[in-house]
Amino acid sequence: MAQFTYIGDESGTDAFGLLFPAGVAVEVTQPHAINKLRGNRFFAEVFEGVEVIEATPTPKRRGRPPKAE
Repeated sequence: MAQFTYIGDESGTDAFGLLFPAGVAVEVTQPHAINKLRGNRFFAEVFEGVEVIEATPTPKRRGRPPKAE
């Protein structure tokens, strides 16, 4: 169904009874596991050999805007 790659700092990890070596795509078939891995920042979903990494949103600037000249 879906393939995921572990992109964390360790050499690999196990989740949902599956072993995820770092940088290797692993096929995941359980719908619950797929939903959890899509929301996990240490995993990236792979589509036909292309790894998808979501861009990090830019933080909102807080406080008073700079003085206009």
